[in-house]
Parts: sequence; structure tokens; C-alpha cells
Amino acid sequence: MDKVEIRQGSWFEPLEDVKGKLVGLVSNPPYIPSDQLFGLQAEVGKHEPRLALDGGENGMDDLLHLCEGTTLMLKPGGFFAFETNGEKQSKFLADFMVNNSKAVFRDVKIVADFAGIERFVTGFCH
Repeated sequence: MDKVEIRQGSWFEPLEDVKGKLVGLVSNPPYIPSDQLFGLQAEVGKHEPRLALDGGENGMDDLLHLCEGTTLMLKPGGFFAFETNGEKQSKFLADFMVNNSKAVFRDVKIVADFAGIERFVTGFCH
């Protein structure tokens, strides 16, 4: 029987014992560019720790780290879904996963949120 298990830790560190065995990986990583942190809506910027928001200079640092780790963690056919800050990041990430990741991902798609913003990148590992 399949099960859901939640583990806490730094990125893939708490998952070493299941490397290459996961059927799915879903993440809402830090994706806000560092220079945009001070212009956030109050309900976000004042209540979320910087570590949960700051995605580096262009907001892609953690998303690219996820791509690398996903290739190691998912078993063949495993599903992934990553949240981004919108259309520009989603398109960059999807393109990166299709063209620059040694062809380990397939069926990579961009999915819009309920507001119509292209916010999620989904797909599968070969």
C-alpha cells in the first residue's frame, strides 16, 4: 500500500534512505528574487521568514537545486510539481528541465493557478 510520509530537514538530507524510490515530489520553495523581498504584501513579508521566501538573485536558486535533487530522489516514472512566482520563472524552469537536464524529465508542463497565473511546473522522471 502506498503511503504519505512527512519528513523535516534541509532539502534532501532527511530522504537519503529513500533515494531513487519516491513516487512523487511536491515543493513550494523560496522563489522570490532577493531584490523584491522588500516590496511584498504585508501578509507575506511580515509573517514569513526570509529563508522561506528568498530564492536568490533571480529567484531560481532553490528551484534549480530541486531539479538536481529530483533526478536523484524520484524513481522512474515519478511525478514532480514545483511552485514558481509566475510565468517568467515557470517558462525558464520548464525549458531548463526539458533542454538542460540530460533528458531525465518528460511530459513537463506549466499549469496555471486559479487566478490564471502560470505558476506550477509539473512532469515526470524517465
